[in-house]
Amino acid sequence: MGWGVKRSMVGDRLECRFEVCPRIGRGAVRTNLLLALLLLLAGPSGAQSEVRADLPASAVDLHTHVFNAGYLPVEGIMVSRGVPKVVARLLARFLESRVEFADLSQSRDELFAADLLNPLELSEAQAKAELFNRGDLPDLTSRQRRQLRRYLLEASPEADQDLDRLSDEELVARGLEEAPLTADGGKNTFRFLLLLLRDEVTIVRTLRDEYPIGRFVHHMMDLEKAYDDRPILEFRDEQIPRMQALGEIFPDELVWFVAFDPFRRDQSLEIVKAAVRGGAAGIKFYPPSGYRAANNDIPKKPRWYQRAKRKQWKSRYRDLRDADLDRINDRLFAWAAERGVPILTHCTPAGFEASKGYGKMSDPDHWKPVLDKYPNLRIAFGHGGGGEGWFAEAPWDLARPATYGEKVYALVTQYENAYLGVGYWDEILDGDPAKDYRGHLQRRLERLIDRSGDPYRLGDKMLYGTDWHMVSKLDDRRRLLTEFLDLFDQPQLRPWRDRLFVGNVERFLNLTE
Repeated sequence: MGWGVKRSMVGDRLECRFEVCPRIGRGAVRTNLLLALLLLLAGPSGAQSEVRADLPASAVDLHTHVFNAGYLPVEGIMVSRGVPKVVARLLARFLESRVEFADLSQSRDELFAADLLNPLELSEAQAKAELFNRGDLPDLTSRQRRQLRRYLLEASPEADQDLDRLSDEELVARGLEEAPLTADGGKNTFRFLLLLLRDEVTIVRTLRDEYPIGRFVHHMMDLEKAYDDRPILEFRDEQIPRMQALGEIFPDELVWFVAFDPFRRDQSLEIVKAAVRGGAAGIKFYPPSGYRAANNDIPKKPRWYQRAKRKQWKSRYRDLRDADLDRINDRLFAWAAERGVPILTHCTPAGFEASKGYGKMSDPDHWKPVLDKYPNLRIAFGHGGGGEGWFAEAPWDLARPATYGEKVYALVTQYENAYLGVGYWDEILDGDPAKDYRGHLQRRLERLIDRSGDPYRLGDKMLYGTDWHMVSKLDDRRRLLTEFLDLFDQPQLRPWRDRLFVGNVERFLNLTE
């Protein structure tokens, strides 16, 4: 038996409560003998991180992802980042042919019979070997080799100019490293790619192995229309039912938010409503896909010779006006505010942009008219506006906020139901004393967390999160939790620690005991 989160509609409102429930579910894990051997050669690993005595037992990570590559429009994402269509299709098909999916007809006991093999514990060489041993690589055509060589030279000018001598496998391996699949646009690691190929249940188990936190909130992403590319799993009919089943497998650990996509036009809200009825605890809103919360201004159509970009632009905006996007979003906000369904919105100037510059659609200024109209709307600003403001040495001018961090601070301390979500604040891991990122953040929080004159205290609005598995590319990712525990062990911040990890998120999620 264990504590689970039960979600139900009480009248017209969503209510969640903790209840004792059996640890049963459905799913499966495929055991890979080669991966097991590689892990044994790598040395002891895979044991769950040690639980710190000062970590609240019911701590929550508000910002995680447990989908795999089968939930993403991999080819479309690569094309949007400038990868030639031929190369993007080659690399996407390579990855998609190796994706695993859990057998959700199995019991939890059957599922957990296999030992967890954490791909993030492998070396890059071991992860690469495992990736290519998952299936045969068809011979590349001359056109594929030519386009791949050209892309590699453009993407990485320092690359070996004699690419003709490389085998097909090595060319594809270099392409997989270069083709951007994360928000930072940097090189992929083979460990990260291998994680994206594991089945959903194994990914959740890996997350639990990495962080000794009681509960995680998983955020879905609906990216088909934004990238004009359908993932292996269709969003409404396949992805959402699988998330419902995953919630049953991990009833006392996993809470999930359904993604909202206004580019689905009049179906957008209906998909969200059905998912909430089926167990979703909230909604993920993602402006870098190409929309604002309000006051939309549809970007200009790319030029005629930008064929791939024009095709994706049409998938998003065909027959839509600015007012149409505002109307679609407004219907969501009205429904969520009336029924108490929380929303987490991405909030940094960049992010996983469907097109360069779309991250600026996350500007907190676009949320002020929404919060003025719907003061009961429960909204969390993921990433807190980004680390740019929070870790900066320069003082803030709160009368004229400039960074997204300053703007988010102004909103969460002015509106009762607005919250600040911490997530992917990896600057805290940088121990360079010359930069002193940790010191800048600590001093800023000490000044602001209980600031006199604010209608609502920042300390009552902060929500802990990591943005896992996006942070899995970081070698020291497990230190994120330790650093925040240590930070909130400082005298002026210690009174707020339990609220950061438990109290505030329970209020945001509308959890009742």
